[in-house]
Amino acid sequence: MLAFDMNKPNPIFTWPETDPNTPPQKPEDLDRVARELWEAYLGPFRRPRPRVSTIFQGAEQHMIPTPGGAVAAWRIGEGPAVMMMHGYFDDHTLWTPLIRKLLDEGRSAVAFDLPGHGLSDGDHSTLRYGTDAALAVAKTLGPVEAMVGHSLGGLIVAQACVEGLAVKRAVIIGTTTYRSKRLAGMAAQHGLGADVIERVRELHGEAFGAI
Repeated sequence: MLAFDMNKPNPIFTWPETDPNTPPQKPEDLDRVARELWEAYLGPFRRPRPRVSTIFQGAEQHMIPTPGGAVAAWRIGEGPAVMMMHGYFDDHTLWTPLIRKLLDEGRSAVAFDLPGHGLSDGDHSTLRYGTDAALAVAKTLGPVEAMVGHSLGGLIVAQACVEGLAVKRAVIIGTTTYRSKRLAGMAAQHGLGADVIERVRELHGEAFGAI
């Protein structure tokens, strides 16, 4: 079993480059090693102590069923809401300053922890699971008139719109191809080559779509 260290990257999320001279895996080992890497890739690193934003202290915490696990979600204020989605390794508390500003302006807000993050259930976090969660939260705690997403959350905002979540405005912040870089970096940490990365892409594509 490979021991993948999710804390290896430095705070600016740089990853080692894959060595093009890395020898391929033996055919009998390729699938096993790729599945171990894939499992680690899907699993975000949770905070030791999941937290609730101070802005939601006293508000009802909803546990909303989704295919990726029940997600912890909150709504505050009256009327159509702005729904916010955080990125990988983060949680809903990212949005506390924005939620406070919205409330000051008489708006309402909805926020939730993605599957595998914060107070939500689940061991994996993917664009598919995140989009399913966004659609479920909007249906349960809506109406939603706008969405904001950071990093992976930005991809979720875009995909939710594609899948029919109608909003007046959508804001995407800092959404990149980071996850693909992370996969290559995790492989490089353990001296794994392009054959393993390609097999992980195949596995992920079969389950959730391309990365």
